[in-house]
Amino acid sequence: MDVAALRAEIRGDRLYARGASDDKGNFLPLLHVACALARDGALPVNVRVLVEGEEEVGGESVARWLRADERGADAASSSTPAARSPTCRP
Repeated sequence: MDVAALRAEIRGDRLYARGASDDKGNFLPLLHVACALARDGALPVNVRVLVEGEEEVGGESVARWLRADERGADAASSSTPAARSPTCRP
């Protein structure tokens, strides 16, 4: 089904539009949990949050930034499917 750019169409009980559904839907609940754990002193790790929006053009910049960041990380989590690509591996 095609929908014109910057338009949305309701068809039956569904919304069709670019970006109407996104892989980042889990981000906000995870952020709230991390904040609550940190407030309670129960967060066992340091957390840095990076939100990027270039997945539509390949998302290569964030992988390069993570690899070059001298602070390092024990883990990284991404809700974008491109994060499973070899470019995002440490």
